Amino acid sequence: MSQPAELLQFLTIAKSSEIWRSVSSAIMTVTNEAQFEAGPNGIEFRSKDQAREAFIDIFIPGVVFQRFHCPVLLKFGIRINEFSKIIKRINGNFPVEVCIQDRFLVVTTIGTFFCCYKSNLIESRPSVSALEEIAFDTKLVIGTEALAAILDDVGVFSEMLTLKTIRRPEIATTFSGVSDRGAAAVVTVSRNNGIANIHQHTSMAESSEGTYPLRLISDLLDSIGAASDCVQLEYSSGGTLRLKFLLLESVTLQLYLAAQVVR
Repeated sequence: MSQPAELLQFLTIAKSSEIWRSVSSAIMTVTNEAQFEAGPNGIEFRSKDQAREAFIDIFIPGVVFQRFHCPVLLKFGIRINEFSKIIKRINGNFPVEVCIQDRFLVVTTIGTFFCCYKSNLIESRPSVSALEEIAFDTKLVIGTEALAAILDDVGVFSEMLTLKTIRRPEIATTFSGVSDRGAAAVVTVSRNNGIANIHQHTSMAESSEGTYPLRLISDLLDSIGAASDCVQLEYSSGGTLRLKFLLLESVTLQLYLAAQVVR
């Protein structure tokens, strides 16, 4: 489909466009320009949103591709909206090749037609460092569909999401939002409220409470779609919230949200 791998710095061949579709959609929730760092083990992406409220960390292991070639460390940038438009044009049942040729990112697929898309790389910027390891008091695993429905309920009245997890009489978490006029939506989940197969609590050390921007979480869930069955939420009182996904059983995606001060 392209030049031999030994002549290229970077080459991936995936059995379908689904990996790139999920990754590009998730990235667009925080930035319009994506800076990637690739190496022999896979591809990394890290970025903060413009408001500095969110930090997203993605790792695509090389083994998930039918073919992966990146013998040395390589940094490159792309306009993620352009790339997403290309990927959405490709039928999900056909293999897709993504490579770098000269100063271009080249996407090629053979399906009903042979299609080749070429877009300019953008200037590579310094890499964003990974966040230091954070200790969390509470961890909650919940189905992505269930979480999306909960956020829709909370979003009726508020653009902010307040999480509160208590230990007694049983471990339970409330998702709530309050409007400026005092109208409120509160959703409570626990092991005994009839949806135990959808979520579970684990490793809870302390009761926790924090408030976070709801839109960023909702946008990310919308972008991921069916690529992940569940999400792991971890947080401590007044601290950072981490949402961890495993996309298509292979790609690790983590979203960190700073706690908001409610006045």
